[in-house]
Amino acid sequence: MRTSFFLLVISLFQFYALSAQPADDAVLMEIGSQKVSIREFERIYLKNRNVGDEVKEMPIDEYLDLFITFKLKVVQAEELGYDTLSSFIKELKGYREQLAKPYLTNQKAIDRLIEEAWERSQKDIHASHILIKGGNNLNTKEQEDLYNKVINIRERILAGESFTTVAKGTSDDPSAKFNGGDLGYFTVFQMVYPFETAAYNTPPGEISMPVKSRFGYHLIKVLDTRPSRGEIKVAHIMIATPRGSSQEETDKAGQEIIKIYEMLQQGEDFASLAKEHSDDYRSAKNGGELPWFGTGKMIPDFDKAAFALTKNGEISKPVKTPYGWHIIKRIDIRKPVSLEKSREAIERKVLSGDRIEVAKKEFIDQLKEEYSFKSDSSLLQPFYKAITDSSLASRQWMNASGLENQGTLFSFASKEYSPIDLKTYIAAQKGIKLAGTPRQIVDKLYYDFVRKEIIGFEKGRLEDKYPEFRYLLKEYHDGMLLFEISDNKVWSKASEDSTGLQKFYKAHAKDYMSEEAVQYLQFSFSTDKQEKELYKLLRKGAKKKHKLSFYRTYYPADTVPGSVKLEQKETYLPEFEYFEATDIKKGKYKKINDNEGSKLILINKLIDPRIMDIDEIRGLVTSDYQDYLKEKWEESLRKEYEVKVNNELLEELKLKIGNIKQ
Repeated sequence: MRTSFFLLVISLFQFYALSAQPADDAVLMEIGSQKVSIREFERIYLKNRNVGDEVKEMPIDEYLDLFITFKLKVVQAEELGYDTLSSFIKELKGYREQLAKPYLTNQKAIDRLIEEAWERSQKDIHASHILIKGGNNLNTKEQEDLYNKVINIRERILAGESFTTVAKGTSDDPSAKFNGGDLGYFTVFQMVYPFETAAYNTPPGEISMPVKSRFGYHLIKVLDTRPSRGEIKVAHIMIATPRGSSQEETDKAGQEIIKIYEMLQQGEDFASLAKEHSDDYRSAKNGGELPWFGTGKMIPDFDKAAFALTKNGEISKPVKTPYGWHIIKRIDIRKPVSLEKSREAIERKVLSGDRIEVAKKEFIDQLKEEYSFKSDSSLLQPFYKAITDSSLASRQWMNASGLENQGTLFSFASKEYSPIDLKTYIAAQKGIKLAGTPRQIVDKLYYDFVRKEIIGFEKGRLEDKYPEFRYLLKEYHDGMLLFEISDNKVWSKASEDSTGLQKFYKAHAKDYMSEEAVQYLQFSFSTDKQEKELYKLLRKGAKKKHKLSFYRTYYPADTVPGSVKLEQKETYLPEFEYFEATDIKKGKYKKINDNEGSKLILINKLIDPRIMDIDEIRGLVTSDYQDYLKEKWEESLRKEYEVKVNNELLEELKLKIGNIKQ
């Protein structure tokens, strides 16, 4: 109940960001201790008028009354201390964290990354690379030496040596020994972001400058580009030839795949053959079907053969790959989709992948500029000397000299931080383990500390910086209070106050009269003989006042199939559809034919209206009692708290609202 009610409150009282409207904090009304600005009320009213069916045509004066009632309940909840409860504070904090997320990211950067990813997804890249591992645990001199090593390799290739030959001789990628560094075709999200960016920015035939990733340094040679082919769905039959198979085993697999191909040519079912013969047991049980895939997801030989199929249902000749022999059947193909249709899927990948760090850094840089960030990196020197990966774990670094300097390490927005603050932050990072040179470790810790402080500062002033955030958080705050006090004053009280409920029922018992009802007997029959017997029996039954017990002697409850079935039923008169109102009398009967067969309906009792017992209608009485409690509560609120409305401002707002096109 809480979830649905709370969503309703947020829907009814959510802010409306009216574009191009000036800030206006003039007080429109005072409700108890709360002051409501004209801007707040305008936002809420316009929001409801645009999305709430109940408010769409509601005059502003009528809505004002609803709004005042809402605010009166919030005021009382605050006076009773609902907003000071630890559970309330914790829940509101959780909502604030969720609401703050969009304000603590660089949405422009994220949008740019999404658009960049989509543009790249429209093109496939064929490239080779050389990987030289290292760079994470090296000092500055070693870093320079490694970079120069990669530059020398690049110069050898530019001087005329074959990229393939050099890759086989120098690359730390194990696959280079047999493929010469050839990665085949790939597309967006299939490589680490720095590698992907370099590949898409390098023209075909050229070799990139050294590209640093978490794996080391790369040299990338772009061999070709092509428009994206989209995704394809295929089924396959595979006869495996595992690495190390003998020539005899390989030949046997080749003979078997040819036999299967011949069976397919003779019209045998592909799915059945896949289930019976394929060594890819995972897909075999599904008739050989594989998930949708695009460029770079399959090994090149399989990929090439699959996309070479030109129509659905077409079957390839046997295809050899390092894993064995395959016969591929095309099921369907889909072309690349528009940015609009793929945005959501791309955004998920952007937010969960390594490129999100780009957006995070841009956001921090943006805040640094906004808050005049300054840093004195010379004060980091003692940390460079004291901290290593091993000293972090043992905490020996904390005893080093020079870490207690009280100078300003960095500052922003009139806030200053000293090396002591950095030391305290690092000491609190339990279980932290970082790889790299002392400088790299310290720089990472320092950056994380700066980020934490500047994000924390920004988070703490969202209400002042963004009016829409302030309004939205207040609506969550007020909605939560409304739920809690309504539950206490109305919902739970109505359910738990059995004495009050009983008293309310007795005072309003006449409101719970049942409708006039009719009790009738329904005889279901299937033969003419049974029908004739029924009419004879009805004449005898009239003398017995058509009591059920009389007819049960002829038609017991447990009947065998094909015999007359007797049921006693009861319904309210307006729902009794078998007779006209003027014909509804005790003893009246009528034959009915419908989809279920033949029936004879006999009225055997008319039931007068009566006051229903509370146990029959407890849910209805409880609901009415809740309405009663709510009405009395709202009446008491109007008497307890003073409400002042600036009618002059209200009239101005009416004129303004009337001029806004909906």
